[in-house]
Amino acid sequence: MATGTLSLFATAGRQNGPGQASGTDHKGRGREAASSDVADRAPADTGRAEQIELGQLRRAMKTRPVIDVARGVLMASFGLATEDAWSVLVSVSQNTNTKLHEAADDLVRSVTGEALPSPIRQEIAARVAQLRQT
Repeated sequence: MATGTLSLFATAGRQNGPGQASGTDHKGRGREAASSDVADRAPADTGRAEQIELGQLRRAMKTRPVIDVARGVLMASFGLATEDAWSVLVSVSQNTNTKLHEAADDLVRSVTGEALPSPIRQEIAARVAQLRQT
């Protein structure tokens, strides 16, 4: 990755593949050699990774406002804390197989009178009820 965050996604204690020693990558190299791959990439590879990252950042900037409004709707409607509203949205997204920004958009539109899709409504109700039990 062009951001230098590859090490954040490494899993400690990961099961090794056949013939792979602990502390090595899939090519049998030590972790230091594997992490140097990022620095060894050709400029074209680095440029492509940066373009992908830029696209992801632009998408996040476009979708973040509706997600924040949806969190506010959940906070106001159910008296949730910020973290709880976030966990409800994430749960809705994961358990309904809906992108987070799409679920948030559905919730925001429901405030103006549009019907909230049943799976999203049911998941919100279940997650809020679960939060209130704890």
